[in-house]
Amino acid sequence: MAIKIEQDRGTVLERRTPVKPVEKSSVPFKNFIQSEKENYQAEIFEALVAEIDEQGRRLAKSRTVRDLQIYKRLIKDFLQKAVSYGLALSESHSFYDPGQPVQIVVKQIDERLLALTDDVLKAGTESIDILAALDEIKGLLINLYR
Repeated sequence: MAIKIEQDRGTVLERRTPVKPVEKSSVPFKNFIQSEKENYQAEIFEALVAEIDEQGRRLAKSRTVRDLQIYKRLIKDFLQKAVSYGLALSESHSFYDPGQPVQIVVKQIDERLLALTDDVLKAGTESIDILAALDEIKGLLINLYR
């Protein structure tokens, strides 16, 4: 009895289904990872801004040094995260004095925090002034990460 190996092998090769080539996605993987990273960072910064905003409301109501310290610590944490993610030192031009050199946002935040500290420690400062300073700081923080 003779076995015909060549004939059997040919029929097996003919019966195989062709392999479909893998389609490349329209968005490269690197771009996908980058966009997800940016979304994650935005979520982190939005959560930090919400926490800062809540602490700012507490500060405006209580006007205690303890709440001011917590608020400043939250700002410091925000700025450290911004620096670690490479978002710090974005520049903005002053709209009030066009001849003035470009100011660094981090410096502006520091100046506003010093003014806020003075306002909280002054006995006659209105709550509306403190709220205005808090909103200004919040705006600078949002401009920093967007």
